[in-house]
Amino acid sequence: AVNPLKTCVFFRGSERELSAAAAAAVLLSYFKLRDDIADSPFWKGLLYRALLPAAAHARRRAAKKHPEIDGAVSRMAEKQAEIERSGCPSVDRCAEPTAEMLAELFERPAVESCGAGSPRARVLRQFGYYLGRWTYLMDAADDLAGDLRSGAFNPFARRFSLNGASAPEEVAAARRYAERALNATLARLGAAGNLLDFENRLGPVVQNVVFKGLPQVQQERLSEKERRNVRPL
Repeated sequence: AVNPLKTCVFFRGSERELSAAAAAAVLLSYFKLRDDIADSPFWKGLLYRALLPAAAHARRRAAKKHPEIDGAVSRMAEKQAEIERSGCPSVDRCAEPTAEMLAELFERPAVESCGAGSPRARVLRQFGYYLGRWTYLMDAADDLAGDLRSGAFNPFARRFSLNGASAPEEVAAARRYAERALNATLARLGAAGNLLDFENRLGPVVQNVVFKGLPQVQQERLSEKERRNVRPL
């Protein structure tokens, strides 16, 4: 609980950026909920459907305030659904909609302030692209076991033709492939991050997330999945 008598440090300024980040979170949550409804069995889907009206209301409010973000997220969701319906076995193509969405969102403020094609806009686009790609791949790697059980779409399962009856060795090969793809993406993300100006107040926070937080999350999630897949002889 918050103590009203104790000094609380909080961030002031950059209200526009914070509002945009909050709107993006709301919009992504709405489309994630719709995706969960589509992927879930009937009874579990009922729970998600019960949450949909509130999520739709929040989405409308966010879209009214930030229509450009709603457009980017909506296009991402449509492209993602189209790729999954096609049964695409290309991991790169599956990760493209999320990567392009964040590339657009990161690039837009720099285009407005510095102009299209400016060095800052190009770097931020690359940064957003690889952050989006890493986010998609990490989510897919984390969900692989559950998706194999449920039969839901997973790019790594498609890439290696896996299903719920696949041998542990086949699943392990897919996880190793996922880890290599994630490591390569983190390297490109870090390269773009090194070109950014981290002089502002949030610079240390961004650096900590990119260069320490994301690698740690990746290691923890992948190692946890690996431990769960170990079977006694």
